Amino acid sequence: MGANVALTNPAQALERQTKTNNSGAYEFLSLPPGTYLLTFEAPGFRKSEQRNLQLLVDSPATADVTLDIGSTAET
Repeated sequence: MGANVALTNPAQALERQTKTNNSGAYEFLSLPPGTYLLTFEAPGFRKSEQRNLQLLVDSPATADVTLDIGSTAET
């Protein structure tokens, strides 16, 4: 089962969600430039956030994340 990935830009009231594939890859297409919050969640792992992710026009971005093992009560 893949991790849930959410990409949020509060200034533009934009939120998109996807899941990682079996190798952990994910992709968001056709996003407007801006500053984003990227959140990863998966059962049995701690939630991970990347804040202030800058996305620019015609500039692909990569955000690699390693999820730490945690309990279901941890965030």
